[in-house]
Amino acid sequence: MRSLFPDLHPRDWSDDPLHQTLGQLRDIQSKVDKETSTALHNWSVFHWSTRFKLEAAEYHAKVIRHINRTPVNDEEDTVHYRLRHWQFDEFFFQLIGAFDTLLQEINALYKLGLNTKKVNWKTIEKAANQSQFRSLEVINFLKRQCDEPWLVEVGNFRNASTHRHFAPFTTGKPHVGSISKFTCHVNWAGFRDTKLAEAHRDDMRQLPEVCEDFLAKASEMFFECRRLMSEECPKAMSKGASP
Repeated sequence: MRSLFPDLHPRDWSDDPLHQTLGQLRDIQSKVDKETSTALHNWSVFHWSTRFKLEAAEYHAKVIRHINRTPVNDEEDTVHYRLRHWQFDEFFFQLIGAFDTLLQEINALYKLGLNTKKVNWKTIEKAANQSQFRSLEVINFLKRQCDEPWLVEVGNFRNASTHRHFAPFTTGKPHVGSISKFTCHVNWAGFRDTKLAEAHRDDMRQLPEVCEDFLAKASEMFFECRRLMSEECPKAMSKGASP
């Protein structure tokens, strides 16, 4: 079957700091108590989910890059307009979904005991502070990240598109010499958020660049979380090690 987007390929996850741990999971589970073995299994399920959602966000960013080209005719222009909105909404939906399942990973790996339906940043932070794993580096890192403007904006994008409206775009076909080039920018003022509009007042990036910048920041954050978790993982597992 011919691929619709031949330039799209699954991501190579060999750079995941927890990749080796996942490969040794069965052996590790045989050396810990039943509670810890179950926690490790749950963590692995959520970890795969996080990776799956992050890869989905990368996919949607690449699709946006693929379709953000000069339309051939008005009919294609109309289709691509809708595709951009659908892909843009999905991009942020998957990116926030990856953050949510990362919190599920933390809850499972460190046996914080929260019901999966109750897991969010506030409950995770509170449970971690009350657990045997006080002052977790991954929690301290995420606490700093939650104040970063880019992560706040990602959440606002997802909430706006999911609960209120779709992200507003500004499109055009400016002439460069004899060539008509299609452009698509985020209409930051269209969100009716003064702080957001001011922060992006001079933002001239087209839609693909906006997604790719958010994705780069998110990937860096997830990688650092995995690194910290891989360092703290032995400590977490030792709490349930067999004597």
